[in-house]
Amino acid sequence: MLNKTKQLYPLNMKNLILFILSISISNILAQTPSSEFNLTAFSGDGTGVYVTSNQYRTANDITVAPSVDFTLNTITANLVVDNGGSINSVDIVYYDDAGGKPGNQIGSQNAVIPTSQDLAYVSEFGLNIKSVVLDVTPFQFNGTINTSTTYWISIVATVSNSAIVWWELSEACTVGSRIAERNASSGIWHIKGYGDGVYSFDGTIEAISDITCDPTLANPETFETVDLTEHCWTLYQTGTDDPGFVQTSSQSHNGSNSFYHASTDLSTSSSSYLVSPAISVEYFDYLSFWYYQHDIANYGASNILISTTSADPIADPSAFTKIMSLDETAVGGFSEDTWTKHSQSLNKYTGEVIYIAFEYIGDASHEFYIDDFSVLFEPLSYDEAATALHINVLAETTNCSPDTYITGSNIDATDSSVINGTPSCGSYASGDIWFKFEAPETGAVQLILTQYIMLGWSEFSYALYDAHDSSTELYCNVLGQYLNEMPTDQDYYDYITGLTPGKSYYLRAWDSNNNNFGEVEFCLLAYTDPNASVSNSTIDGFKAYPNPANNFVYFEAQDLIKSISVYNLLGKEIRNTTFDSKNIVFDIANFSSGTYIVKIKTSRQVTVYKLLVN
Repeated sequence: MLNKTKQLYPLNMKNLILFILSISISNILAQTPSSEFNLTAFSGDGTGVYVTSNQYRTANDITVAPSVDFTLNTITANLVVDNGGSINSVDIVYYDDAGGKPGNQIGSQNAVIPTSQDLAYVSEFGLNIKSVVLDVTPFQFNGTINTSTTYWISIVATVSNSAIVWWELSEACTVGSRIAERNASSGIWHIKGYGDGVYSFDGTIEAISDITCDPTLANPETFETVDLTEHCWTLYQTGTDDPGFVQTSSQSHNGSNSFYHASTDLSTSSSSYLVSPAISVEYFDYLSFWYYQHDIANYGASNILISTTSADPIADPSAFTKIMSLDETAVGGFSEDTWTKHSQSLNKYTGEVIYIAFEYIGDASHEFYIDDFSVLFEPLSYDEAATALHINVLAETTNCSPDTYITGSNIDATDSSVINGTPSCGSYASGDIWFKFEAPETGAVQLILTQYIMLGWSEFSYALYDAHDSSTELYCNVLGQYLNEMPTDQDYYDYITGLTPGKSYYLRAWDSNNNNFGEVEFCLLAYTDPNASVSNSTIDGFKAYPNPANNFVYFEAQDLIKSISVYNLLGKEIRNTTFDSKNIVFDIANFSSGTYIVKIKTSRQVTVYKLLVN
């Protein structure tokens, strides 16, 4: 029968302490998409919230992830039952959210018979905590594009043996909102000051989208279609009198149209954006586009921005990072009254989904054109500016393999001694191969040369420059003899340190003993230099303490911390762990005493610092 008693099961303090000590965390509910998950025991203050009283009804929240619908199939709840009772049936009510509390009822199901009610924990004081499984009629919780959605679920149980039943609470692991309680006499929901119900929800998720366009038209674009929404581009501007980016036939690089931003004097400075749809970046993908600018005297600022989390630079400005200003610092200069091509490796975004935004900021007359945009696979090819083969610097944890080798042969060779002079290390036999790479965030790279693939080479030499036409070497070295040796486990390697992150460098390679040197293959990996000076923080809101440390280090950041890598002073990585939290407790109990280099990456930034372990 339905028990209407409001008194909690009596526990004196001695019995309460014994009860808490008797609980073992032996049953952990599996987390599933769009479910809430707690894994601690019955509330330490001896209280619970009744689920057998109509006078006081309780509800727990459920969060649906962004851009998906969640269909609920199963509820698993930890319910505390006294007097050896059992759960006969459960009534379920679903609510939407109203300011962080249950709002309007959106559905219900009565008399759901548990498919199982196994004991999760057992107490010697007549209290059983049952893991009650309820297979419900599928109920869909609708999601919202680009943001999470909160709903609430309430259950009322019918029990046997006049038992009292309440929800097991978790004080230590509250997820989302705390449990909500409603007094029937007032009908008003209140968020309890303690604990959260222990439960999980199982079901299915289905992606939703408000896109009514064809993303295959977006990359590579043509800009020949007037309606940008047909190929998934989005326009934004902050000023009410700002015309934004529009299609024009007055200037185009290819075809008859381009998109541009132009205006007469605005009432106030405005920011305008032309934003691509979501683009998945693969290995060796390059961003490429042509741009044209006019009226340099009144020009404001034009930039390229990238985000991995948001498509809206006005609503989420902090999600976008500027990767290039299209001014005198850009490749090719300001492009005043001439079409200029920009090409840039997206290697650092490999495996991620990105949004690319073209930004114009200003309030005076100007013209800023964009055409022939693409993010496409670009195999090793000659750089237009320097006849240099492109190199993508690999992650420092990558192992060299045939899929990641950088290749060059005497087919690619030129004699550039007139421009750059004779290299200072090793002899030069009037033949070289040029490679171009962007320095990684670590400011250092490791060059790995696998012995057995030096086909036709007798001696590998290389020099580093900061420009293809520079005669000033930054570094020069000879790695040794390699003529047609058989495969071994021994690799030859060198370290290039002191580089400026994001800056382009040119690597010139030649065979000191042979102008007809055949084919060379090697890897270039990011490297953390243990001897480099490191800053305390380049991450917003970053904290790391204590330092020195013994067993744990605590990390905090404004953005989600994505990974923590630890290196010894020889540069060897000894731990790499991924996370998705703003607060990390990092276990170093097994570390030997000494100094370590720690690299922390968030969703937007990275920092490196020295950690002393006692």
